[in-house]
Amino acid sequence: MLRSNRFRRLNSGLLALLLTFSLLVCFSTTASASPDTVIDTFSQYNQSSIGVSTRTEGFVGQIITVPAGDSALHSFTVAVPLPSGVSLLGRIYPWGDTRPSGQSVWEEMATVSSTFFTQNGSHKYYLITFDTGNLKLNAGAKYIFVVKLGGFNGTLAAANNVYNGGYAASIATLDPAEIVNNQWYNYPNFDIAFKAVFVAPPATLPTPLPTEFNVLSLGGLNMTSSEVQGQLGAGGNSTFNGTNLGTTNPQADAVLVQGNAAFNNWGNQVNGNVVYSGSLSPAYLTFARGGLVQKSSVLPIAALTSYAQTASDAWAALTPNGTTDVKPWGQIILKGTDITRNVFVVDGAQLSVTNSLVIDAPASSEVIVNVTGNTTRMQYMGVQLIGVNPAKLVYNIRSTTTFSVNGVGLQGLVWAALADVNFTNAQLKGTLVGKSVTDTNGRFESLPYQGTLPALN
Repeated sequence: MLRSNRFRRLNSGLLALLLTFSLLVCFSTTASASPDTVIDTFSQYNQSSIGVSTRTEGFVGQIITVPAGDSALHSFTVAVPLPSGVSLLGRIYPWGDTRPSGQSVWEEMATVSSTFFTQNGSHKYYLITFDTGNLKLNAGAKYIFVVKLGGFNGTLAAANNVYNGGYAASIATLDPAEIVNNQWYNYPNFDIAFKAVFVAPPATLPTPLPTEFNVLSLGGLNMTSSEVQGQLGAGGNSTFNGTNLGTTNPQADAVLVQGNAAFNNWGNQVNGNVVYSGSLSPAYLTFARGGLVQKSSVLPIAALTSYAQTASDAWAALTPNGTTDVKPWGQIILKGTDITRNVFVVDGAQLSVTNSLVIDAPASSEVIVNVTGNTTRMQYMGVQLIGVNPAKLVYNIRSTTTFSVNGVGLQGLVWAALADVNFTNAQLKGTLVGKSVTDTNGRFESLPYQGTLPALN
């Protein structure tokens, strides 16, 4: 086993602490392979290894300079001496001159595969791949890609002296301040066996994002006796009757209408500007603050509509990993155990007649409920979330042109980009996105979405 004398002295002197081994990679970024840029040390592996001892919590990792052009990370693979089926946590930190320089920009769990890489003595090395979802990083910047190995004492497959640079640190906790402020040591002789796949960055997402609204209608909007706490957007002619809009809205603009805006009957109060592009009927409109603003272009509706449909398709294409149990007495129970993402499929016809919906999943995970079929409504039903973080919950209404919510309290992101939405005597804490929206006696409370939005292709 190959190891530096300095590395051996650290191991013997810090038995009660964790040892994090991370390595600096230097490579040319002037040329980019087509279609991807792949950086790896697997081909340079020469039966060498490096000793790592972590008595409590430990990270091993590689420092990489992001190539120009292909600056989105598709995946990162590491050879580890652990059996298949073991789950490990991966993280990515910005890298300063000698240590991480900020909070992690990405983290996710992955499982060691059954793909066998090589063997060194008694250690068999298998591959673990982290799918980073085309994570956009800063071209030319350095990041450290780390894998958490708790209580590890052994060796890692190494490519000896390929990039001639490495760092290690002894850290007692996973506290971000501890990771950033700790002393990091330079070890120039080893790089772990790894592969990073970079691709061209995804197209720019629309600004503003659909999730920045409390209610977003991609077309026309009609609201009667409604309350909307956050920002409201509409891509077509809009009518308001007795509404209270932007009640807790912190932004300057509360209502954005790409079209005509009519405030009719009973009085409407708005907390923020009303921005519109067409004609205005303000007879029954008062302001808690703000005023009227007319612009020729208020919202990028074409880009928002295109993205909303793309995102719906992407969510619908995810492989279900949770169970859907339809009880004979009219209850639907969705159960997932993945700590990162749980995907369910629910038949719209069954959802339309259920009296109770239960969603059970870890709070750390994103939850995607893909609703299929041409008949979709949610009415007079109870909705129970067990463990679920509603800020990471998506109802993706994919296969119907109409969607009705009546007498139901919901939490999460309701994404019905292809459907005309009818919302009656109902409440939503989250965001509603619809092809068009008609609401009567609805209440919409702000809850920003905290999950991952699909990237543009």
